[in-house]
Amino acid sequence: MNKFLRKLFFLKLGLITTILPFNPIQNLHSETLNKSVEDNINEKINLQEDPYILGPGDELRLAVLDSDISSGAYTILNDGTINIPLAGDVSLKGKTIKEANSEIKQRLKKQLIEPEVSIQIIKPRPMTVFVLGEVDRPGIYTLNISGITSGIDSSGSSISGMPTLIKAIQKAGGITQSANLKEVELTRLLPGNKNEYKTSKLNLINLIFKGARNNNPFLFDGDIIKLKKSTVDPTKRIETITYNNLSPNQIKISVIGEVLNPGRLQLDSNTPLLQSILEAGGPINSRSSKTNVDLFRVNRDGTASHKKFKLDFKSGISPSNPLLKNGDVVRVRRNLITKASDSLDSIARPLSSVVTVYSLFKIID
Repeated sequence: MNKFLRKLFFLKLGLITTILPFNPIQNLHSETLNKSVEDNINEKINLQEDPYILGPGDELRLAVLDSDISSGAYTILNDGTINIPLAGDVSLKGKTIKEANSEIKQRLKKQLIEPEVSIQIIKPRPMTVFVLGEVDRPGIYTLNISGITSGIDSSGSSISGMPTLIKAIQKAGGITQSANLKEVELTRLLPGNKNEYKTSKLNLINLIFKGARNNNPFLFDGDIIKLKKSTVDPTKRIETITYNNLSPNQIKISVIGEVLNPGRLQLDSNTPLLQSILEAGGPINSRSSKTNVDLFRVNRDGTASHKKFKLDFKSGISPSNPLLKNGDVVRVRRNLITKASDSLDSIARPLSSVVTVYSLFKIID
């Protein structure tokens, strides 16, 4: 009987194990594998392979074999078309070079037998991109294109000389201290006339510290770049926002109060509070308060903030020694002795004038 119960027990245990398998090591491996797959997907994002999309203003050179009348230079008009002898009006707006080549061939087949067509971009249209979010000057920017060349190959086009994501961010004044560089969004118009877009997330940290160039793609006309706000304190990720060329080169601040050379200063971006005071000549030892330094800041939404700090020259970049922003005002206050002395002086000064006048009357008498 005991043997029968024992067999029944192990049989049930086997069924439970079969139906509800649980292996912590296997599950951990599965989670790691899934994460690895996600990382690989992100690493495989290569916007460099996106074909150039034609639009109004592009200047093209069209070469049609054995048809000089159709060959020549063309500019895509505002309605997105070019007029080709033997083909008529051909709409190229929203098409890739490969698609344009195919469209022109089809139109020429009505007049020519197996036409051979080659398209080259002579001069691309002005490129307008949108840079939004955590940059110094968000807005719409026109970027210069230098030495662009284009031709048909297996991928549809070969283009060089296009401006990059980094160039656009730099033109917008660089990143703010709150920018999240790990998830920069790039939204791009897809070929065709359906106004369809795709959004890719780029990791500029991998670009800066690992040289992952696929995170600095060429830009196309109409691209939208968005830098989100990071939830991490800037002082805790100083290496990601200071030692790169994405930050503004310099900022202008004011240091007033009990320093040797008060006034407006032009400093390197991401200069900490203590360094700005030293740049102004340092605090006046006999008059300044080392425990009462004010930082006034006008925020991007128009509001103003005021914080107080203590001077600690042994402190590195930290919440007690924050990074400054353009337009900040730093004030080093007077110490208690200086306040009392200045108060007595302000009271004594008019009294001394009265005493002087009284002495004058005494002399006259």
